[in-house]
Amino acid sequence: PGHHAGRDGAALGAPTLGFCYFNNVAIASSKALRIGVAERLAIIDIDCHHGNGTQEIFLGNPKVLFVSLHKYGFFYPGTGGSSERNCLNYPLGWDTTEEKYIGTLRSALREVAKFKPDLVAVSAGFDTYKYDQIGGLGLSTRAFRRIGEMIRELEKPVFTVLEGGYSREMPLCVYNFILGLEC
Repeated sequence: PGHHAGRDGAALGAPTLGFCYFNNVAIASSKALRIGVAERLAIIDIDCHHGNGTQEIFLGNPKVLFVSLHKYGFFYPGTGGSSERNCLNYPLGWDTTEEKYIGTLRSALREVAKFKPDLVAVSAGFDTYKYDQIGGLGLSTRAFRRIGEMIRELEKPVFTVLEGGYSREMPLCVYNFILGLEC
């Protein structure tokens, strides 16, 4: 994972770096903007944990929309309870169901579509799988295919970076996500 790494280490007051040393999605996104691959870029963070480092790095950047769906409430890093400027946070409760998650993602993707990015980056965390030992947000392995399909429906170029995911079923979650992006 990388999305907890901020400009100078731990981000937005988090107590640690959350196993992250380099913010991979921020590095790749910054490069894409710098070399002209995109004029406007959206980052969709689907990891169970808030991408506090990514938010810190891009907060206030008019060329970037950051969207994060994450578990909130006594959960690391304890940030992302509300939206701020170009950073849209969708905090989810511990009892979130697959239906609730997909509905929330649909709302988030409407905001992404309104932003009209040239490129979409996905911080692809698979710790939202319902049996993940470190995260868990009620998603089945099949849900990741639907998530991929929904992102594909934006009809924009997409790249992904791997964030979290700690269950034995993670490879199946990743496989389904990629199928959704491709089909």
